Amino acid sequence: TDLSDRDPTNNLTIIDGQGARRCVYAGVSMTGALLDGFVIANGSAPSGPGGGLFAENGVPQIRNCTFQGNSGGCGGGVCGSGYGSDLAECVIIGNTASDYGGGGFSYAGSTRLASCTLSDNTAREGGGAWISDSIAQISGGTFDGNSALGGQSALGGAIRCMGSVLKAAGVRFVSNTASATRDGHGGAIYSESGNV
Repeated sequence: TDLSDRDPTNNLTIIDGQGARRCVYAGVSMTGALLDGFVIANGSAPSGPGGGLFAENGVPQIRNCTFQGNSGGCGGGVCGSGYGSDLAECVIIGNTASDYGGGGFSYAGSTRLASCTLSDNTAREGGGAWISDSIAQISGGTFDGNSALGGQSALGGAIRCMGSVLKAAGVRFVSNTASATRDGHGGAIYSESGNV
């Protein structure tokens, strides 16, 4: 049996947190490990990072995965802290964060997104993704229908960057919003103390 023989589209393998627990934790020993072809759904980390996946001081390779319906304090779908995240050909849809990064959250690391779709994710800031003190490279893919719902102040419907370098090429931003009762900024991207 070879990895190329699998058909993850028609033969779903689901890691389901059932709204009660985080789905996947990857520590430093998981650097370079491959997570490929899974549906990661309904994970929950109510006041913590990464309801779907939390990569702490490790960088697993995440390929062809769908993160759906996960929730957390930051990084409802995916959170990478310490070293960053490496995702390709992933779909991150319908995730929520009570604070930062509905779809994903990256802190103090190097993050790479290649040909990923982030859609219909919500958070107080950074509906699609929050990138803080990181270097992020996004190539291809789409941010569609993500929302920052910050009450009085909402920042970054698709992406919120803080103290980071963001390099994006060939990325589509469609119908992302930053909605607030007072100040909403950056329907697509809001950057502070960094470079885009």
